[in-house]
Amino acid sequence: YKSRDMWAKIPSLESGQLPDPFNDIAVGGWEITDEPLGHLSVWAVTVQGKVFYRENVNDHNPEGSSWTEIQTPGEVVQITCGPSDLVCAVLWEGQLMVREGVNREN
Repeated sequence: YKSRDMWAKIPSLESGQLPDPFNDIAVGGWEITDEPLGHLSVWAVTVQGKVFYRENVNDHNPEGSSWTEIQTPGEVVQITCGPSDLVCAVLWEGQLMVREGVNREN
């Protein structure tokens, strides 16, 4: 991997200018059950309140491979995740959402 000790640009969902840029990210998940050693969970929230998950992030592929949109019951303003399978998000209306049991299938 060539971006050690320097910033690496992660490919966006769109080519050119992003129509809905990210305004919050969270990284965790290094202790998720049944995930290989070195796995990380990267979550992002866009300006319009959409949530995305970065696929295949690990020690040997820190930039991951692609973004997957995750459906939520409302517009998210902030997201956080811990070392295990727990993700929390705050909706624009101020409600807190919690998602447990996160793994590669869900």
